[in-house]
Amino acid sequence: MNSLGTFIVNRIYRIVINKILQSPGIYYRSELEHNRISVYTGTIISDWGGRLELEVDKKSKDMGSCK
Repeated sequence: MNSLGTFIVNRIYRIVINKILQSPGIYYRSELEHNRISVYTGTIISDWGGRLELEVDKKSKDMGSCK
C-alpha cells in the first residue's frame, strides 16, 4: 500500500473498499451542528436485527430511529 492508501497491482492502481462493521454494543458520539448546538447520539447495535439510534440536542428535543 502506498501513501495514498491505494495498492499497485501489475502497474495499475487498485483501491480496496470495505464496509466497516461495528460490533454489537452501545456507541456514543457528540456532534456540533452548524448553528453551534451540540447533538448527542447513542446507537444500540444488537447481535441480530436492526439498530436503534437516539438523538438529544440542547433544547431537549428527542429523536429516535430504527434501522
